[in-house]
Amino acid sequence: MQQLAQWIFGSRETAACNARGAALELSRGRVERAEVEAYLVERYGATRRIPTTG
Repeated sequence: MQQLAQWIFGSRETAACNARGAALELSRGRVERAEVEAYLVERYGATRRIPTTG
């Protein structure tokens, strides 16, 4: 029974770690898009939003 509890705990910890990593990557992508958009507005005066996919 203790092995099952250890497996459950380890599996949960792995899932939480994977979720944090995925959230970090998504956040980085949003920041990069925002930086590109700010650059385009500054450089070319683009005022409409750049469509994003997904």
